[in-house]
Amino acid sequence: MLNVLDNYNRKLLGVEINFSLSAVRVVQVLTCLVQYHSRPAQLCTGNKPEFISLRLSK
Repeated sequence: MLNVLDNYNRKLLGVEINFSLSAVRVVQVLTCLVQYHSRPAQLCTGNKPEFISLRLSK
């Protein structure tokens, strides 16, 4: 499950649920959200840095 929150106002921006979420799918979801909302200054993840893919870090 991918939950995208605005930490400033705690607004839920998006939810993506699947058995497996690839980095490509996460990038697609984030791209759609950026088109609807503004681009965030930074991304915070619930996972440790070693779990963040190279595709997402670009």
